[in-house]
Amino acid sequence: MKKLIVAAVAAAVSAPVALMADATLYGKAHVAVGHYTNGLDTGDSNKVADNNISSNASRVGVKGSEDLGGGMKAVYNFEWGVQVDENDGVSGRHSYVGLAGGFGTAIVGMLNSPHKMVSRKVDLFGDRNGDLRSLSGSVDEGYVDNVIAYVSPSFGGVTVTAAYSTQLNGDANDNNDNAVWSGSVEYKNGPIYVGLGHTDALDVSKNTTHTRLGGSVAMGPAKILASYSINDFDGTNMDNFHVGASFAMGNNTLKAQYAATKNDGDDNDGSNITLAVDHKMSKNTTVYVEYSVTDNDDMVNGKEVDGEMTYTGYQAWKKTGVGSSAAAGEKSTAFAVGLIHKF
Repeated sequence: MKKLIVAAVAAAVSAPVALMADATLYGKAHVAVGHYTNGLDTGDSNKVADNNISSNASRVGVKGSEDLGGGMKAVYNFEWGVQVDENDGVSGRHSYVGLAGGFGTAIVGMLNSPHKMVSRKVDLFGDRNGDLRSLSGSVDEGYVDNVIAYVSPSFGGVTVTAAYSTQLNGDANDNNDNAVWSGSVEYKNGPIYVGLGHTDALDVSKNTTHTRLGGSVAMGPAKILASYSINDFDGTNMDNFHVGASFAMGNNTLKAQYAATKNDGDDNDGSNITLAVDHKMSKNTTVYVEYSVTDNDDMVNGKEVDGEMTYTGYQAWKKTGVGSSAAAGEKSTAFAVGLIHKF
């Protein structure tokens, strides 16, 4: 009898484990302690000279698959953003469910646009100060709701991704007026990467398009990355260019990146330079120190917010809660020490 009870308990415990065998819990905790300024004089009500602790895109998620037979499997991923620095709850990040097989992968959910993923693969400072989105923010650089997407198999290193969102902002009553089309063609072969992404975001009164060409090449310990993008905000054009380089020396990596944006009209441009040293303490843990400075023209445009262009200066920092916006005609700076742990 005791053997039967033991066997029954063992079966009850092992059954959920077997069911979860293909599920993976993962996450990233990313915090930074920094000092931020926006270049305004002491006494100006909009001056920023702030010490701040930030949680930069920290997250936790679960992903997995189920073998359906015949070379096909069901795939899923649920991910949430968490604020390590304050009790601010959780937020939704990309989540999807779909089918994968020899035909490729088809998924439905809230996703990054293919255009955005090209940008993320050539940015040395993603989710950090100097993030390229500080200059070239666009409607599809966040997460896009209500998406159906297809990713092709690799054909000689070439992968094609296509995505369509019925409602960008999750409004079921907009008659598809906020629909988004996005796609990319990417080539990966050893140390070489090239990607071309495009997004067409529709709106009731205007249309915005974003096209980015980016690439990188690794040569031993060195890596060079660059991109060029064209953004059209319903007739207002924004051109963006960047080049970056990294060099690994043992557990240390030196990083430098320059980005610039040029807008329609006079005195509407901005540029950013970011320097950093990353130190890899283990496979999953990295510490870094970085300095970023953004130079704004006198009438510089800012990032697109809810489909509209703002008219404040570009900021050097990634943390959005630091003081007020950066100041047009001034230099904003960010100095930070950060810690990243992945699991």
